[in-house]
Amino acid sequence: MSKTWTDKAEFLEMIETAENIEKKIVTGVTRVGNNFVEQYCVADELRNDKEVILAVTKKWKPGFGLASDTLKDDSAFCKEILIMEDRAGMICHMSDRIKEDPDMVKIALTGCGDALRNLGDKIKDDEEMVKTAVMQDTEALGYASERLRSKPEIFSIALDALLAQEGKQYELDALVKRAPENIKADKDLMRKVAVQGKCGRAINNMSQELRDDKDFVVEVLKASSKGYYPDCKKLSDRLRNDLDVMKLAVEMDPWSMRDAGNELKDNEALILHCVSIPDAPGCVRGEKIQFCSDRIRGDRAIALEVCKKSPFAFQKLSKELQDDVELLKIAVKEDTYAIERASDRITNDPAIMLDLLSVNMSCLQLVNNDMVRSEDFQAKVQALKDANQ
Repeated sequence: MSKTWTDKAEFLEMIETAENIEKKIVTGVTRVGNNFVEQYCVADELRNDKEVILAVTKKWKPGFGLASDTLKDDSAFCKEILIMEDRAGMICHMSDRIKEDPDMVKIALTGCGDALRNLGDKIKDDEEMVKTAVMQDTEALGYASERLRSKPEIFSIALDALLAQEGKQYELDALVKRAPENIKADKDLMRKVAVQGKCGRAINNMSQELRDDKDFVVEVLKASSKGYYPDCKKLSDRLRNDLDVMKLAVEMDPWSMRDAGNELKDNEALILHCVSIPDAPGCVRGEKIQFCSDRIRGDRAIALEVCKKSPFAFQKLSKELQDDVELLKIAVKEDTYAIERASDRITNDPAIMLDLLSVNMSCLQLVNNDMVRSEDFQAKVQALKDANQ
């Protein structure tokens, strides 16, 4: 059973030395409506002592919850708590009267915009208070009333605060996700998010009209930073089948091939454009031929051109083309494991395998065991090695 603290000096000493104050004074948590109220093993006399509450709040932020109802309704004392460093959010533990006092609320929101979440509907619909909260913490916009969240000028406060900082694409994306529909359809605001903020991904949650606006989408694609490209499957069907748009998309992110419309998946111009761009580390563009139509994946002329630019494409060709020795020879120059996708006819033919080894001797590790054990094959492999020395 937890000790009940009654001695002020002993309690203050514990506050100064304890590594985990919560374990020393909290005995449990009780749910009251939608809130959880902690139970304390501290005498009422100490809970009504300003010196004690100040001491525990300085050392442990939630410590103000220990205060008596009298102290939680003491304006002067509550103000002293709110102006303490990183304690403005403690208004959540204060009385309803304090939470509705404009002066006290202004102090709290100036220090902790997130405190808006624990305030009443009247405060959440107060334009001045919401602006104060949003200027301190852009996420506070999510706790404002629907009426205020729908006002472009208030959204702009959060937006401008994020744009003033580098690398805030994640936060910009979240800002648009939480925005009302009229904000998501505001072209000027959304352009600032996606273009000025270099957060193309935010277009995923913009209005359908903007996701069908070619000029806007192109502008967004060109401005997007790596890791925050638009998700092309969220674009309109019309733009997913627009060659100009999707060429730009695959330049930014080759995985956009997956989200191209069915018309473009059957258009060799898109995959040829995709593989015309050099691969980046961890990004093999030729593999994206897997998202093309069966006709494209089975067209030898297209496959030949694609494999020359990105040999790894061989592994995603049709079964018929994986029986093509010329295509495989092109592939194994860079992709040893292309042999694993070749037909049985190829992998069981010693003459073809020797021809492939002349291109890339590393393929030897993938030659079948029966062939490798053949003395005649071994001799020919050694001759190849000698000739290449």
